[in-house]
Amino acid sequence: MKRTYTLQLDGTYIPVSEPVHPLSYTVRHAESLYWESGKNVIYEQTFDGRFAYLYYYECWIQEKDTIPIAIDMPDIHLLYTLQCDGCIAAWQAETDFAFDLIEGKGAYYYFAAGRYHLQLPKGHHILIGFILDAGMIRPPANRNFKFLSPLIDSKRMKDTTSKKSPDVRVGAVTLKFLQLLFSKINPYILDNEYILLKHLTFLINLSRFKMQDDSDAPHEHRQLIAKAREILALLILHQGAKAKLADVAQTLLVSGAHLNSLHQEYHGCAFQVYRNELMLDFIRDAMHEEEKFAATAEQTGFSGFSEMARFIRNHTGLTSKEFREQSKQT
Repeated sequence: MKRTYTLQLDGTYIPVSEPVHPLSYTVRHAESLYWESGKNVIYEQTFDGRFAYLYYYECWIQEKDTIPIAIDMPDIHLLYTLQCDGCIAAWQAETDFAFDLIEGKGAYYYFAAGRYHLQLPKGHHILIGFILDAGMIRPPANRNFKFLSPLIDSKRMKDTTSKKSPDVRVGAVTLKFLQLLFSKINPYILDNEYILLKHLTFLINLSRFKMQDDSDAPHEHRQLIAKAREILALLILHQGAKAKLADVAQTLLVSGAHLNSLHQEYHGCAFQVYRNELMLDFIRDAMHEEEKFAATAEQTGFSGFSEMARFIRNHTGLTSKEFREQSKQT
């Protein structure tokens, strides 16, 4: 996607060739730029994908500064505040639109074209964002993303008023999958755009369960376990055998023991048993697409064929070949 914004750093910021501080997170194959102004340092990493533009800013600020940003074209952004010492105040010039960037929170934004300002307080800050292709979220899938409808409508109408979604919690699970995305980007392989889209789609789906207005209200038990099952299915689709029940619990801010107890109560089996059933279904579907067991194992997140074969035997009593033949018959 085209980059549609410009950092308008003043003349005191000088480009440098080598970072003064080590980056906290490295985006593989990203374009990198570094600037210094006195004791202030700003690092930029960007990657231009077909369906999204990824940007990463890490700042060490010794003297509070305000950074102007020009947005040339209206777009939808997903923006995470991964780290922030204090609060970054942001606003659009000559309008009433203003917002705060606070550590551990993210949000979707429709940014209208115009001039914006970020007021960086003293400290260490990390901002990660994506410019999204609004066409990714279309009917009927958009029914699950009603919180994005006002932003998508504004983008379509080229509204001059910026908008913001409810906040999204940004914790260890989100960071884990952001780092996974950073490590997978590789423009030198044919399926790079698919990989980027797959990981971005997962992050967007995950954000549905991390909306602040949802998470702050107490969950009714049946609703909670329904969400847990939905998140688990999403994790398995994205990671296969690497999907962890602990990530489900962390996403919902509850204990794994509590989820297991509720699953036993409402569905008559342990949550781990349900995970194993989902994994077996996932393997069955992959076997229909792949003839070789090694390819199936890779596609379903196992370290190799032997690990997948053990999983199948432990939970069905069948060999991989017998399991495949049984799957064909059903």
